[in-house]
Amino acid sequence: MNVALRPTVRCHFDEAENILRVILKEQVTTDKETKEDVIVYAIKVGNRLSWISAVA
Repeated sequence: MNVALRPTVRCHFDEAENILRVILKEQVTTDKETKEDVIVYAIKVGNRLSWISAVA
């Protein structure tokens, strides 16, 4: 299942791996400029809830 929550946010559930991925664009501000990075949060349900954040 793949769902668009907002134009810059998407959710994808992978049944085979039992992982929910939230893909979004976040603004990153430096001293000179502001830019958008794509961020992927992966949430996997197991014996304990774990999550991984990765910059794409």
